[in-house]
Formats: sequence, structure tokens, C-alpha cells
Amino acid sequence: MFKSIIFLMCIPYFCFADTCIDWFNESKISKNDKACESKCTTLQMEMSTFSCSQECEKFCNTKCEPNLYWKNKIKDGRPGKWEYNSEKTVEWSKDEKEPIEDLLARIPNNLIKLPLEGIYRMKKSIDIINPGSTSYDGKIIVLYNNTFEHPSWSIQDVLLHEIGHSIYEGYSSVDRQQYEKKLGWKKDNQGTYSKHGSFVSRRAHDNPTEDFAENFKYLLLNPEKLKSDNSQAFDWFNNRYKKQLKLKKECR
Repeated sequence: MFKSIIFLMCIPYFCFADTCIDWFNESKISKNDKACESKCTTLQMEMSTFSCSQECEKFCNTKCEPNLYWKNKIKDGRPGKWEYNSEKTVEWSKDEKEPIEDLLARIPNNLIKLPLEGIYRMKKSIDIINPGSTSYDGKIIVLYNNTFEHPSWSIQDVLLHEIGHSIYEGYSSVDRQQYEKKLGWKKDNQGTYSKHGSFVSRRAHDNPTEDFAENFKYLLLNPEKLKSDNSQAFDWFNNRYKKQLKLKKECR
């Protein structure tokens, strides 16, 4: 008798939950619509759905779903061919993974053909203040503590810069040479690079690889600054990809 009473008391809750889900689904409002919540709260209600508007935040607060290419790129452990043996791995925390997943979900679809195998987490770079590193073949990205703790960088700054490295290393030698020529880079007999022209940041002065990574980062985060400070790079990317690369809208 006691168990039957409990069961009967629970029925209204489940009925309410199912009714509100149906109420929201029938509205055809996209969960990724920036105005989802405001549209939801103004939906027409009946006696059975009069409290459903209180659930709108839950219905609309949907986590970004990354492209399948990115789904398994955040990896634990140590990269198989990482050359810096003294660098120690650490475990990803949930608070670290979430902004990485959100940013990856916003990467333009025409960049999914990267050579990237995985994004790994390590404690500290041999370069001490370095927040991130990319392997010479572009297949491995490592993020260090400074990505998440150093006041000079944001997670977006570091990850997009390293993805820029991965893209550049995935180009053929001919493509890289064309980039260097277009942007005015020259190499002397000792293999030292120099360039007389515009740069989007101080870091971009180092070499064509760093220049590309910084130009790529600014193209996605601050395209107006790139266009103003280095119009040649801005035009190069537009010609290369046939249109301006843009981050997708946030959906969290």
C-alpha cells in the first residue's frame, strides 16, 4: 500500500516533464538560437503547460557539439613522439576542457583537414613561459599551465595560435614558400629569416611560422586589426580560402 502511494505521487512530475518537453519541441525553436530563451518564455501556454516557461533556460542552454573531426582530439597522457622528454603530463580538468571544446566547435568547417592528431595537456614547457607548443609536423598540440594561468594570454589566444601552426605545417613546401614570398619574408645563406613590412604583433616578427600563426589567430579573433595592421596577410587568407574565415557563433 505504501509503495503504491509513492508511485502515484510521482506520476504528476513525469507527466509535467514530458508535457513541457513536448511543448518546447512543438515550438520548433532552435536550441542554438541566441534568442531561444526569450522566444521560449513568450510561447503560448495552457493549464497543463503554465509552468513550462520556468524550464526555458534548461531547454536553451545546450552545450556546443563539435564537428566529428574535433570530437576525440582532446587527449590524455603523453604524445607518442613528443621530443621534449623532460616535460611532464598532467590530467585535464573539466574546467579546462569545456572552453577548449567550445572553441573547437566554432572552428570553420573548411579547416577540418588539418594533420592534427591530438591536443594534449602538460605542466610546464622547457621554454618556461611558453603557453603552448606544436610539433614540427603539426600533428600534436600541447597546452601548458600558462595557457590557463598566465594573465598575458587567453585560452583562445593560445589555442588558435597553435592551430595556426598546425595548419602551416600541413601545407606543402610550395604553399609555405608562396606565403613567405607574398608576405615579404626573405632567408639569407645562414637560413635566417627577415622581413621588412607590417606585423600584427611582436611575436609575428620571429619567422614566417610565427607570423602565420599570429595572422591566423587575429583573422579569427580580431579581423579588423589584421586588416588594418597587415592587409597583405588578410588578403592572402581570403584568396587562399576563397572567403574570409570566421569563427562560428557561440552556442553555449
